[in-house]
Amino acid sequence: MNTTSTFPDVDHAALRALIAALPDGRSTTLDPADPVHRAGIEAALDAADRTAARYPALRKALSRPAANDSDALLTLVDLKRGGDGLIQATTWYAVSSQAVFSGGVSFLLDADSGAPLALAHQSDVSSGFVPLPLRATSADPADGRTSLLSLAYTASREGNVTCTALATVQGGPSVQEVTVVVDDPISAVHPAVMIAVGRDPSKPSPDADYSYAEPSGDELNPYLIVPFRGKAAQAWPVTGGVPGQPIPGARYESYLYSTASGSTTRIPLNSTYTGQQKLNAGVTLSATSPTTIVWDFPYDGKDYKTTASLVYDQNSMVNQRITFFQFTFSIPVDSPTSPLVFSVCSTGTPNQPVDRNTNCIQTIEFTWHCLAADTAVDLADGGTAPIATLNNGFRVRTGAADGASLAVEATTRGWHRAASDETGPGAVYQLVTESGSRLVGTGMHGIMTPDGLRPLCLLRPGDLVTTPTGTARVTQCEAVEWSGEFFNLKLGDESDRAAGLAADAVCTFVANGVVVGDIRATTAESMRLAHDVGHMLTRIDPSLATDFASAVADIRT
Repeated sequence: MNTTSTFPDVDHAALRALIAALPDGRSTTLDPADPVHRAGIEAALDAADRTAARYPALRKALSRPAANDSDALLTLVDLKRGGDGLIQATTWYAVSSQAVFSGGVSFLLDADSGAPLALAHQSDVSSGFVPLPLRATSADPADGRTSLLSLAYTASREGNVTCTALATVQGGPSVQEVTVVVDDPISAVHPAVMIAVGRDPSKPSPDADYSYAEPSGDELNPYLIVPFRGKAAQAWPVTGGVPGQPIPGARYESYLYSTASGSTTRIPLNSTYTGQQKLNAGVTLSATSPTTIVWDFPYDGKDYKTTASLVYDQNSMVNQRITFFQFTFSIPVDSPTSPLVFSVCSTGTPNQPVDRNTNCIQTIEFTWHCLAADTAVDLADGGTAPIATLNNGFRVRTGAADGASLAVEATTRGWHRAASDETGPGAVYQLVTESGSRLVGTGMHGIMTPDGLRPLCLLRPGDLVTTPTGTARVTQCEAVEWSGEFFNLKLGDESDRAAGLAADAVCTFVANGVVVGDIRATTAESMRLAHDVGHMLTRIDPSLATDFASAVADIRT
């Protein structure tokens, strides 16, 4: 947990006043013109060392009218007592519009005395997603009330700043201990759970933890599918529960939070393929314990139309996305504080790891089968093939001088539209070299150069790019109007790793005569550039420069 036992000397009265002014449990955009809101914002920022010297744009924004950003959302995804009796809480901050930097602060207070119990803060510059988990670091009275306050902020590329807050006050006994065991989804070999969707049923992804079939082969964007099995033990008998049967009066909701290019999309369950009837039938009272809840949305490898797993709405896979899972239970129990509410959720981000607890699973990475594209890829056998025809039965030539090859482990693709006057990661570029190679790709696609991978959008005429026989000079790299599908490969399977392929190896392949990065290499380069202060300061509003550098420094790992 990113929790500190040192609670700074800040205006606790301002924090308590803000908690009292907020609607219980609801994400609220704050207005700095409101004295209570402003005092609470300042106290929270002071507690996290977001001073005017380190965050001048953020602090200056408090003297302007509030930016109306309904795309920023704080969600309480978990609040419970741990096995040590201390309260644990997790809120998530998600911004669907592109953010230059984001951050947040969470507080746990004794609601009656105002005594501090925990403080956590975090920063982000790449995903528009900030998890704020905390655990009380001092004993909290079992019968006392506890206040939770989370306050988050984000700055847009235009320099607009939005502050959002969520608060809830809970009676001590209502925050109950829940012991959760998750059987699926889990991965013993990957940092994140790898789920392949839209696969050829005869060729499942061999390295994926879970692989689901494609029913028709004509979907532009995949339905995202997650297996979910486990159980939760708690203290109270379930009201009206019948062993082995669905739980009357229970409610469930689940979302995926998918992050890419500085923004986060919240994806709901698809009501056609995972409706309320499927949810109700999948959660039952244990056949052996009146206090244990069991859920079973099993892995079966079937397509989204027929699978027993959870099915979420379609989502573009044009960029690799880290995805966070949330499933919230509301269970009637024989307790004065019924219902029992708890969540199972993902924890941490690639640059924001936090300790896992029993209610948490790994993050998820989805891979998506290629359906159409005409870029020629060099194969290990000396031939070429359109990338649309490649799957995990192929080996491709890498950009290595010795002509080495790697297996195609997975493929991604998504639909993308761009205008010729766009620039940067979201644009589409045509690259032409002096040797006659011509390649079209999205702005962040990694192109190998003598100095390493560089995004396509940063190449200029005269630059050198790597080819299978050496280098070639760029004669043209211009944004073009485009509407169509884009693709990438994930290279290296279990046999390659057994032969010595490192987990962090930069894997490349040859596309239309130019050496390019696979999905992991391109994503790693994108992440590196997003955290490169010198690189980013030439691409954001100058007024955000100091704030951005501070935000990078404040990412807690």
